[in-house]
Amino acid sequence: MSITGVLIAKCTNTSWLCAHSRRYCVCLGACMHPAVAANCAKVGERALAHALCHSGGEGLAGMKRFFATLGMCAGLGMVAGCATQPAEGALIADPYVETNRSIHSFNKGVDRAILKPVSEAYDYVTPATVKLLLGNGLDHLRLPGMFVNRVLQGDAESAGVVLGRFGVNTLAGAAGLLDPATEFGLPLEPTDFGVTLASWGANEGPYVEAPFFGPSTARHAVGRIVNFALDPSILLTTGVVEVGTALTIASNARTPVDFVNTRHENADIINDVLYASDDSYVTARTGYIQNRRRLIAGGETDAKALPDIFD
Repeated sequence: MSITGVLIAKCTNTSWLCAHSRRYCVCLGACMHPAVAANCAKVGERALAHALCHSGGEGLAGMKRFFATLGMCAGLGMVAGCATQPAEGALIADPYVETNRSIHSFNKGVDRAILKPVSEAYDYVTPATVKLLLGNGLDHLRLPGMFVNRVLQGDAESAGVVLGRFGVNTLAGAAGLLDPATEFGLPLEPTDFGVTLASWGANEGPYVEAPFFGPSTARHAVGRIVNFALDPSILLTTGVVEVGTALTIASNARTPVDFVNTRHENADIINDVLYASDDSYVTARTGYIQNRRRLIAGGETDAKALPDIFD
């Protein structure tokens, strides 16, 4: 069954299972039954609580209950962190600051040794037109996931914009390499499953820094997992869809290419945050939280300047 089929499948009888280890607990439960949550919380502050909805409704309503609970009480295995409140005057709760700083140092080292030089080489050797087409193509591949999220958010108007953008750029934009949709009044308006969880009332949770992926919150960490599952290229890499060797290779290469392209497109701000600030951890945390909250609040962003590639 496809992931879409799994998500919209009718909920069945209430059931749960907790698998314990010394510091971790995985709970598959009834959108989290209180007794199960309490049992898991005893394992430790890093308990991992994943509530898998098998009761209490069906369809979209059941999905909302499942994922809202998941976002509130399952963020990188931090059940106790759900109740953590930020210190007075603090932007966000950061109870795992020591671990986060260690991961931040690791990520900074990876950037210095790999991502920064690779993205600089990419910028140097790649023509501007190719970079534009590649960026458009990567944005285009995110649209199916954005459409699903807009539907789950109950935003029919924005869902229609995403669907129209996908159709226009697929048919008239060389399968997404070009972007005529923006000029037709169908701009790219990013969203993700973290935003969807927020629209359902899921708590932001504590701040966490993930290896390789960088700044996050408990809610966004869960959202990233679902965003990955909603990525159409997963169908290519997992064999759900039979494709030729060339397409499989291209799909497998997408993640590292995406990392490099994102690093290149945001080079100035990333370099300032990591290498020109007094405390890159605090600067990254502050910038990330402000940006995420603005995205969730529906804040408008400046339209991307699109050069005329036919000049």
